[in-house]
This record gives sequence, structure tokens and C-alpha cells, in this order.
Amino acid sequence: MAIWYRRKLELLVKFILTDQSSLCLQYLGRCGGSARLCTINFSLGVIQTLVNQKLIKINNTGAGFFVELEDAK
Repeated sequence: MAIWYRRKLELLVKFILTDQSSLCLQYLGRCGGSARLCTINFSLGVIQTLVNQKLIKINNTGAGFFVELEDAK
């Protein structure tokens, strides 16, 4: 029973991260492709997932950190 519950929980977390990742990408698209990191209301896990997938990048402009969509290649 515990193994089944753990697997179900893992799938739920993966679904939530995927859904939130999609929303984050849509948000950045509506913001012209970038936004200040401090204004984004997505979790660190969502941001890290998108960075790991090379869909977004974090830039330090000297005036703060910005989250930007990676250039389509």
C-alpha cells in the first residue's frame, strides 16, 4: 500500500510541476520573454526545472536578476 501511495504522490508532484512550468512559460511569453525574478510567483522547483530543461535562463543585469526565455534554436 505504501509503495502504491508513494508512486501516486510522485506522479501528482510531476503533474503539478509540469502544469506550473507550462504556466510559467506562458507568463514569460506574455511579458515579452523576460521578467524580474523577484516578481515571479512560481516556486524555485518550477524555475529550476525549466532551467534544467534549458527552456529559460537567469541573467544578472547588475540591476537585479531576470528570468528569460531561451532563444529557440
